[in-house]
Amino acid sequence: MSLKIYRSQIDKIDDSLVDLIEKRELLVKMVDKIKLKKGEDVEIEDRHDEILERVCVGKSNLKQNKMINIFKLLFKNK
Repeated sequence: MSLKIYRSQIDKIDDSLVDLIEKRELLVKMVDKIKLKKGEDVEIEDRHDEILERVCVGKSNLKQNKMINIFKLLFKNK
């Protein structure tokens, strides 16, 4: 394959990632609204730990540290 084809595939993946991140953010905001109505804490470290454990266990060829860093950025940017 040529460089142009690889770059085109990368661009498509990047576009998909942006769409998925936007969908995730919308869902996080919806969950936060529900929690606020119930008087619950919006930030729960246990939930972050649960997510990190789930995404790091055998589901990716990426190094765990890389996955942890990506998801911690998602957690920060609500």
